[in-house]
Amino acid sequence: MTAQFSILEPLTMKLFLSLILIAVFARAQDSVTVSLALNATGVLQTGQTSRVITNSLAEFSIENKSTDIDAQLLYTYGMLGKSGNFPNKVLENDFLATITSRHLTQWPVYPVVMPMFETSNLREITTRYAISAGIGRKIISHKTFSVETITGIGYEETDYVISGNAYGARGIVRVQGFYAIPQSGVSLSLILAYQPSLIRDNDTRLRGLAKLQLKVVEGLSFSTMLSFISEDYRDRAREKDNLQLTFGFGFKIF
Repeated sequence: MTAQFSILEPLTMKLFLSLILIAVFARAQDSVTVSLALNATGVLQTGQTSRVITNSLAEFSIENKSTDIDAQLLYTYGMLGKSGNFPNKVLENDFLATITSRHLTQWPVYPVVMPMFETSNLREITTRYAISAGIGRKIISHKTFSVETITGIGYEETDYVISGNAYGARGIVRVQGFYAIPQSGVSLSLILAYQPSLIRDNDTRLRGLAKLQLKVVEGLSFSTMLSFISEDYRDRAREKDNLQLTFGFGFKIF
């Protein structure tokens, strides 16, 4: 199975490393704005069944007058247990890494490249590599309110635990937004991506990530995170829809 994954795997990894090197170099430049934020949220349930889910999200971005690169690393870990016992069966051990690289952002419409890597124990995905390219447009661009749309096409390769390899082209329509209520410390961010297959019927994917934060002190916020994914094409005996709502804290490093 791994032989079929020789195209995107090295290309995606090289692209990730290249963008990381760009970010390290940009950190030292006066003309570049760099930010790093961390979120740690979770849910614990006890009783008839016991359940624990944690979400760890790292968000990194670099921006200058013509280039804007942001990365999101989301790790989800969850366990399930029987009545009266602490959770001990691992359900979620999932990792998702996405980079959005925008260029010539001073133009009304600009090119965007988006590499992605994913692995999911819950959905029995051994590995998923994808690279997409398209055009972006800032519908609204304000310090407290922004909306961006990205439309493009990509190629992905997925190795399922049971079903084996699946690969092909997908379209992508993505909306990314941010809103902060002035002088309140409350902010809402949202990423919603719709990805229909271009080679298979009845094969669409919808992924969403929303984050609501309430500032406590400078650099620290209460955080509520909603993660959602719906996939028509999936491994056998896997659910189509998965949604998680977790609570915790957000930390702005710089």
